[in-house]
Amino acid sequence: MEEEELLRVAADIVRKLIGAGIKLLAIDFDATLLSIHTSGRWEYSAVELCPYVRPLFLALIRVASEAGIHVSVVTFSPQVALIREVLHICFGDAIAEHVIVRADEASWSVAQSDLIDFLPIWHTRSPQPLDRSCKLPYVISAALEASRWSGESILNSNTLLLDDDPQNVRIANDHGIIAIFFDPETATMQTLWSRIQKLQADSNLSLKTPSKPNKRRSFSVMSTPEPSFKNTTTPSKSATTPFNGTTRTDSTPAPPPRKAKGFNLCTPSPVMKLKYTVEMGRPRSKKLTKHMRQCTRNIDGDLEDLHGLPSGSSIMF
Repeated sequence: MEEEELLRVAADIVRKLIGAGIKLLAIDFDATLLSIHTSGRWEYSAVELCPYVRPLFLALIRVASEAGIHVSVVTFSPQVALIREVLHICFGDAIAEHVIVRADEASWSVAQSDLIDFLPIWHTRSPQPLDRSCKLPYVISAALEASRWSGESILNSNTLLLDDDPQNVRIANDHGIIAIFFDPETATMQTLWSRIQKLQADSNLSLKTPSKPNKRRSFSVMSTPEPSFKNTTTPSKSATTPFNGTTRTDSTPAPPPRKAKGFNLCTPSPVMKLKYTVEMGRPRSKKLTKHMRQCTRNIDGDLEDLHGLPSGSSIMF
């Protein structure tokens, strides 16, 4: 892509970033800003490293800085002097002096108490990973430094991270930082532009919660019965007269309601669903009942013979 085309797309990206509220652009160094990975052990000069700077970032950093967006380089590499020299060679002193470099060295630190100026309060109630095993403390330190320079508050929602490490992107997203995965193999200005276009919603998009439309219910009074409900008899005068909302005044009696054909099932009574138990006993048959009555009579007769009482007499106390 030609330099003029790169600058044009970079201008579109910067306008989109400003519209999305981005105030800080944090860019990884190895395999992102550069097309190679130095592993923090570049043994040659900065001049020999400059050809590996991606042209898309040469245009994007320049346009973003001129538009007032803070730019920072966040890297695990400890070669701070090399990185600053590369920036001065590629962008000149006016831009390079305002690029914040956060590398793996002891000139900066982030404490848990500093998070309240960058993260929402619900993120600061628990300890955050600030041991430099991810890019989170690097980005936070760069945002705090940019806030001191400009005097304006820069929060996680105002920060965009471009990184080729999916883990760094995931952790940044988990903490409210807008992070985009930068694929070093396929990344171009156009692919970056297509990803950044999704940061800002369409202005025509309604923010109102969609609701189910209310359907107006309408009814009409039938002037004549439908074919499935027609009687074989001649309909009365009232059956063919449209209903006008008044009471019935003619003396013609209304036809009796038709009975529904077939057997209508109803819900059975709960009593019918009772099941016998051992305590309740099984229902007795007539044969068993007759036998039990005979046994009772025999027992009564035996008791009378035992006490020597005549039949039908009673004991008096």
